[in-house]
Amino acid sequence: MIVSGKIREIFPEKQIKETFKKREFVIDYVPESNYPQVIKFELVNEGCALINGYSVGDEVEVVFELTGREWINPEGERIYFTTLRALKISRLEKDSKEKSPKSLSTSENSFGNDDIIPSPMGEDEDSDLPF
Repeated sequence: MIVSGKIREIFPEKQIKETFKKREFVIDYVPESNYPQVIKFELVNEGCALINGYSVGDEVEVVFELTGREWINPEGERIYFTTLRALKISRLEKDSKEKSPKSLSTSENSFGNDDIIPSPMGEDEDSDLPF
């Protein structure tokens, strides 16, 4: 999933457990309905560094995954949590073209094949494909 907006707030990193840390940031998002939304994203562990170098007011595009979990509290009540976990943050220029992306993934293709340009194969070119 992808959303673009302006960074409203960046929170400090929190060490939750010895092996788990998280950092949150908030963007102002204006969907097609034109009703502004304030959306909080989470970064975890090595991903916490993705927001470094960004400031409040920067226009960004955020690639994220939607995660959810169930927890039963000590009183036996079921509680559900939903998290927007940021995977990639890209600075947007005024004309909304991507600039200076930071990604948690080493492969851009983990979000789709948009960056792969197929090589044109003419009918008379040799191919090692069996068909």
